[in-house]
Amino acid sequence: MIHQHDIRTVSILPWEMNLVRTMAATWDYPGRSNIRQGDDRAGTLSTDALVGQIGTYGGLKLLYGAAAIKEYLTTRWHANRHKFQGDGGSDVDALNLDFKASLRRDVSKSLLSYSLAVRPRERYDGWVYALALVDLLPEDRAVVHVIGWASADMLPKEPATDGPLAGAFVLPARELHPLPPFRWLYFERCAA
Repeated sequence: MIHQHDIRTVSILPWEMNLVRTMAATWDYPGRSNIRQGDDRAGTLSTDALVGQIGTYGGLKLLYGAAAIKEYLTTRWHANRHKFQGDGGSDVDALNLDFKASLRRDVSKSLLSYSLAVRPRERYDGWVYALALVDLLPEDRAVVHVIGWASADMLPKEPATDGPLAGAFVLPARELHPLPPFRWLYFERCAA
């Protein structure tokens, strides 16, 4: 079981937001929301694309540290070359990892009260799914909360039948595995 202290938080700075916004804007394919419907969808497509890209970049920054920019740009380059084909669930080039990002609309709500939702067309055997919740902040900044991860085997056998996540395989955040306690040591004092 995951706890609040297991959640990893990554800050996205204005210059990184500019990079992510640029990449999100290259995704001009008329995608679809898994939550929004009808007219609501058309007006929010660019925000939804941006939130997904912020979540992915935040996850990469957590995994790769300073090398996240290279990994993000490489992955986006491949995805943009084949945008009508989809990424096959790989948000990291050639890795079985798919970040599921969502905008956190209610900051008073516990991060552990959210759920990981994986649509049937996004579910792959042997895959790993990480839940990332995005807070958009003033001054062109964001915070990404990488809650935890689940393997495809941990997802329910049947999709949810009602609510906004109907049709998705839904796993409460509290049932996710915590991320390992890794950290980047670039700026720690070197041993003598």
